[in-house]
Amino acid sequence: MYYEYWGLTRQAFDNVPDPTMYFRAHESVETAVAEVLFAIEEGDECLAVIVGEVGLGKTTSLRVVLDSLDHGKYRIAFVTNPDLTFTMLLREIIGQLKGETCQTKRKDDLLEEFNRLLFATADEGKRVLIFIDEGNAFKSANLESLRLLTNMQMDDRNLFTIVLAGQPKLAKMLEAPGHANLFQRVGVYCRLEKMPSWEVVRDYIDHRLERAGCTRRIFTDDAMRALFDYSEHGVPRLVNKIAKLAMKAGETNALAEIGPDVVSAIGERFKRFTKFAAKSAKKDKVDVGAEAAAAVEPQEELLMPVEPEGFAEGASADAHVEMAAEPSAPEPAVEGAPDASVPDREPVYAQAAAETTPRFGAAEAEPSDGDNGNGGNGDDGALSLTRVCLDEALRPEILERVRSADRVERIKMAGQLAAEQIKRHPEVVTQKGDPVVTWKELRNEILSAFSAEGNS
Repeated sequence: MYYEYWGLTRQAFDNVPDPTMYFRAHESVETAVAEVLFAIEEGDECLAVIVGEVGLGKTTSLRVVLDSLDHGKYRIAFVTNPDLTFTMLLREIIGQLKGETCQTKRKDDLLEEFNRLLFATADEGKRVLIFIDEGNAFKSANLESLRLLTNMQMDDRNLFTIVLAGQPKLAKMLEAPGHANLFQRVGVYCRLEKMPSWEVVRDYIDHRLERAGCTRRIFTDDAMRALFDYSEHGVPRLVNKIAKLAMKAGETNALAEIGPDVVSAIGERFKRFTKFAAKSAKKDKVDVGAEAAAAVEPQEELLMPVEPEGFAEGASADAHVEMAAEPSAPEPAVEGAPDASVPDREPVYAQAAAETTPRFGAAEAEPSDGDNGNGGNGDDGALSLTRVCLDEALRPEILERVRSADRVERIKMAGQLAAEQIKRHPEVVTQKGDPVVTWKELRNEILSAFSAEGNS
């Protein structure tokens, strides 16, 4: 095993939430653990929340809290997949608290059973703890049911505490005006951050190596600096991944230590992914207009999908552009099969488009001097094709729906129609050069048309 080459007795950088590897110098994680433990042990708060981006240590924080508790004082349930109906979620919690499969089916009966369990646990001198990881997978309706669940407390003390962890989507849901009652019940609200410097990354790596039995320095300081850069500046999960692969590469090449060249070689493999994530975060902040932003803010599923940087050579728009799908999205179409979401008919403006708009990628006659192939105006072809897309998208049945749709529904419809038109006319992407830019511009054109229709 590669870790034995370096004198280790176990894996040092496995991406599992191992409390024995807990690193106390990661300040935001340490603060979250301390505050959640305080809330649980004091028993004054019924809801504690930990939020953070992917890979920052949310699950590890929960496991450290769990490992630090005196289990003789609590009955504990730990839910790792809350993407359930509330009835199924209650059954899972009750089953874990009782240590047996819950046979109750009806929601009212489950609530009554949970209430009896709370008081029975209190009579034993214990309290109930419920840990819920991946809270961003919660359905909005389940959050409201969770609020009602927190009402099951005694007048003078809390009978249970819920510790909820999740990605920023969870924070958006909790902070939305519709969940103000639940948010007011949050007693501890912790936000995890990246490790702030390469020195902290160095201490983190040395700590994990020491816990794994290492007695010497393996990574040089320059390697630590490179690790900090390639891990998106301190994301623990990426630090673990790159460090582990660098050690394997060092063993394969019989190295005495890991320098920056090894870390860079490993980091470059993941650079496209780390750049992709950074690009995604940047796009989420793009101003789409005050009205659209206000409407989209609580509806994360409506946000623009992240696209790779350009098209692979020879690929079609279908392979890269996705619409903001409904929860029950259809199965991906087989290549070459007709798109079931698009009416099987000849577009109304197809003939006009053929007459006025060049088909990009097809063989064309050479333009004469002063003529770029679009009638002397480089924008005419793009404008004509955009007009075709708009006319096809703004079908009578769509406009009828627009008149009764609210802002959120209009934004969703516009995004879907824009994606539909890009699939039907991939040459429009060729004109613009970027599928995401094309999608956004076409969506905004459709939104403008919707606004005009609503005011007519």
